[in-house]
Amino acid sequence: MNRIFLTGKAGEVRIFFTPRGERIALFLLRVDDLDIIEVMYLDSEGKVKEEDISGKTLMVAGTLARPEKEWKFLRVKAKNIALMED
Repeated sequence: MNRIFLTGKAGEVRIFFTPRGERIALFLLRVDDLDIIEVMYLDSEGKVKEEDISGKTLMVAGTLARPEKEWKFLRVKAKNIALMED
């Protein structure tokens, strides 16, 4: 079983589109002072907007994924993202 649940502060959000037109949100999640996780979220509903989540505390549920090129950060392929109250 490969499930992970993380809570942390979201960094700057970058939005990409696949050749099939799928919207991908990519951002870093600071879990504590030292641990930073890269989060990739298939945002088919347009739920993630940079101004809504950058700097906010989020809970991310998903699976561990292998980064395609670099291993700077551990990557999570998110299935759900929830905004937490500070």
